[in-house]
Amino acid sequence: MLFYIQMKWEPRGLSFDELMEAELAETQNAAANPPVGMTVIGIWKVASQHRVIVVVDVESAEALDKHTMFVLPMRGHLEFEQVWALCDYGKFAGNLTKYVQDSAGSNQKA
Repeated sequence: MLFYIQMKWEPRGLSFDELMEAELAETQNAAANPPVGMTVIGIWKVASQHRVIVVVDVESAEALDKHTMFVLPMRGHLEFEQVWALCDYGKFAGNLTKYVQDSAGSNQKA
């Protein structure tokens, strides 16, 4: 299951330098210990902001919640602004095609 995650660093009592040290530890931890059962598709830092965008593939919302709430080293300094489950557009297109074809067939019978 793919998720788009937008998060912002919140200092919460840390100086700027302490926040950057914590973020460096988070970055090093992520590189050394990739999450089990989770594939990171991509991570992007938003220019000129304390904001990161991540796309991950994980088995469930519960598994994602467990990781973000209890595992991330920066969890106490992150505000999760957006978390969206992503659907494969190709599968949606297939469902859309079937719906339109079925709908057109129903209209012709009426």
